[in-house]
Amino acid sequence: MNKKLNSNPIITRLSKIFIFLSLSFCFSQNQTTSVNQTSFDNFTNSYNYTYWNHNWLSPISTDRSFTNYTSSYSLNINYTKLSINSLLINNDNFSQKKGFSLLDSAIFPTNYTGDIDYAILQNGVVIYEKSNSPTNVGVHDSQMAEYGVWSNRRFISTNFNGNPPINKYYTGIDFTNWHNRFKITFHVKPTKDFNNGQLQLAIEIPSEYTQYYNYEQLHAYAVDNKGFVLKGGMNAKSINISGNKITVTTKQQNLIKDRAYQISIICSVITENLSTQFTEAFEEEQKTVITASQTNPVSQEITAISYDANEAIHYIDIPRYNMGYTNCATVDEIQSIDLKLTNKTAKNKTSRLCFRQFPAINTVGFNSMICNNNGSPSGLPIQVSKNWHEVTSQFYSGSWIKEYTEIVIPANTTLHLKYKRTGAKWGKTYTASSHQLSVVGSGVPRGSWLQAALGSFGETVTHSPDYEFGASIGADLRPFLVTNEAYGGSSKQCSWTGNVGGFDMLIYEDGNGKRNHHAQVKTRFKAYSPNLTETHISSISEDKKLKFDNTFYLNRSDDFTRVYYKITVEALENTTFNRFDIFQLGGDSYNYYNAQKIIYGNDTGMIGQFTPTNDGSNKYTTSEIALTGENPWIWAGDGLYQNGAKAGIEIDTNNGIIIREYTANFGGVENNTPYMMERSSSRGFSSSVRTNPTSYCLVTPPQITSFTKGDKIELLVEIVVLPKQEADYYGPNKNFSNALATYGNSYELLFRESLGNRINATSSTNRVSTTYPLTVETSNNTAHVTITGGRGYVPIVFSGLSSVTDPVLWKSSGNSSRWEIVDQSVHGKYFWQVNYNTETNLFDLVYNVNQDIKKDKTAIISYYLGPTPTPKTSPKKP
Repeated sequence: MNKKLNSNPIITRLSKIFIFLSLSFCFSQNQTTSVNQTSFDNFTNSYNYTYWNHNWLSPISTDRSFTNYTSSYSLNINYTKLSINSLLINNDNFSQKKGFSLLDSAIFPTNYTGDIDYAILQNGVVIYEKSNSPTNVGVHDSQMAEYGVWSNRRFISTNFNGNPPINKYYTGIDFTNWHNRFKITFHVKPTKDFNNGQLQLAIEIPSEYTQYYNYEQLHAYAVDNKGFVLKGGMNAKSINISGNKITVTTKQQNLIKDRAYQISIICSVITENLSTQFTEAFEEEQKTVITASQTNPVSQEITAISYDANEAIHYIDIPRYNMGYTNCATVDEIQSIDLKLTNKTAKNKTSRLCFRQFPAINTVGFNSMICNNNGSPSGLPIQVSKNWHEVTSQFYSGSWIKEYTEIVIPANTTLHLKYKRTGAKWGKTYTASSHQLSVVGSGVPRGSWLQAALGSFGETVTHSPDYEFGASIGADLRPFLVTNEAYGGSSKQCSWTGNVGGFDMLIYEDGNGKRNHHAQVKTRFKAYSPNLTETHISSISEDKKLKFDNTFYLNRSDDFTRVYYKITVEALENTTFNRFDIFQLGGDSYNYYNAQKIIYGNDTGMIGQFTPTNDGSNKYTTSEIALTGENPWIWAGDGLYQNGAKAGIEIDTNNGIIIREYTANFGGVENNTPYMMERSSSRGFSSSVRTNPTSYCLVTPPQITSFTKGDKIELLVEIVVLPKQEADYYGPNKNFSNALATYGNSYELLFRESLGNRINATSSTNRVSTTYPLTVETSNNTAHVTITGGRGYVPIVFSGLSSVTDPVLWKSSGNSSRWEIVDQSVHGKYFWQVNYNTETNLFDLVYNVNQDIKKDKTAIISYYLGPTPTPKTSPKKP
């Protein structure tokens, strides 16, 4: 007889627990609390630059074009014909810095061409197709919406072979570029209903890509087993392949008046082994599970998290706070959001994130960071693209902030990070930020525009690197921590101040007097914020004879506006010039400021002075003046706003420049003396109806009228904007306030800055590699440096760290034997900045150290980076 064995309930229960634990172990997620090295490696190997190939101020005989040059591919678009001039795979593995310096001639050694077509259909028949003149040269017809470390976005208004009822500035081709992906989208916004309408978009991959592969909806084109994998976007109802041409069409539907419609072709770039990898080209874009919870300034769950498959971007819509903007009570506020990114697959996933505000608030000055879970800055950059312009209604006009980053999440891993945004302050003093600002909606949207700020109270300095906005590289320039209430004006603390701007650089007219504007203008954001910004601009003269580079820096501060520029010009060929201004305080066409007195000098004090000339001649009004001695400076003083600062936010200030470094070679002969000339203008903002609209130009020596191939000029210039009286300033810096009371409307305030902010740094253990920004190379993540001099908060960059986990900075003043920890924290212990340096694959750690001491004396302070400083020897008694 068979017997049934009874189960032991204890054994059964233990078995279930064992199975549960086993399954939990198999499917458990690894937990990571800091940005991993794979994400930094991904950043190191990625770049994305976009630029016009010719300046729009320059007449050209060829078709206009623009380039998207990335670490994976090079795409040049014929803007005139709206076609592909060249589409190439990049295999050189250039660094971000090397890629940034390349000219078009090196990027496109050959041209692989293709076409772009678009059409509107009705009842399955094309009724409006691409015109033979598909684009226009008007200033509204190209919208440069985003550019930076990760994402570039440009919208082109299009023409058709008929006169379709469409909104022109919402109908066109949109180019969206990532370093290893691009999307071309056809947008249509009808102004009347279309019954049974369809959109159609076609891209022709260059015929050189002869290898074709397909799998389901993927179509790959390659040469030497590298190339492009294409698919239709989410609205593509049908896909047709004819040779190397891919055509996508939407479903037939009624196109309703004033609604937006689109269709896309998406391309993934594969730089090796395409034949075996193309089926997985879009796998990494599968959704990552993201949750977010805000902990500051108030606790709340972030529920507006979405994934856009067309963009392959996770959007995280975050709450909006002023954080100091027009509200001094909130200057210390900080936003902090806990992020949890989960990858449940067995492969690494690259996730593109966008922190978004739509509409935006506090747009002009803020700082965003990806931090490790403990709150420390990670060093992985966030690209900031933003806009607030909506005078002209266009596709990308309006108020929005989009902040991008890219993170690689390891297989079976949950990554715990923090997103932090500051407004006016990071720690105990005011932040510095440098962002791309879209000017779509302002009336001149096709060029690049940069906006930098101290705190969150409005713009501090703005730039138009390709001269599209304001016909000058340097545009708006504003004083910091001032109001104009003493003049009877209406500006308030923690809000916008008046614009006293206009400056330019590297102005080149050839021997025939023809102005050569900057072309192939690329921007590289090496450091966005919050302690020290570093933004690089690379360009070439339109005649390709001179190479131009400039880098501008803005550092955390609590006294006044000071901006630094490193400028380099190099002759690629022999050339003569009729005019060459290295730097110009006050532009030809942008000069909002009127000096009444010019004084120049150096570290010894004043050398000479003169009264500005205003003859509206658009010529130089002085001969060359040698600026000799150490740290020569120019004070454009006793400034008056054009109509007097009597209303609104306008204010009178004193502007100045200090030449911190200058070297030059002409014809192989060294000449390290800069020269100045005054120039008068009657163009643009520099109108002859204003009082003394003059500019002050750093020029070549009197006898130099040509460059020889290899000639080079390098300089470091500091621009300063100073209040005219103590009553204007409301900031906390007592030394500066006392200096204003003492010197007031005098050149001596600039002289104080020139002499006092001259830094001398020494170290017996570490190499000091640059003086601005002061950079100290660490050894085993430690460093020691003694700084003599400095006004206010002086930036120090400690370079070459393998780890930036909980760094500690110590200081010891003068002959004291006592070390104390530098602590500027307010929210937690964090007040430093971290940049991952793609040139060294190590970290840079940025502090701003306060060099002010009582009675405005010269500070001598030692700093030690590391866990425990070496004890200082007490000074011997006499």
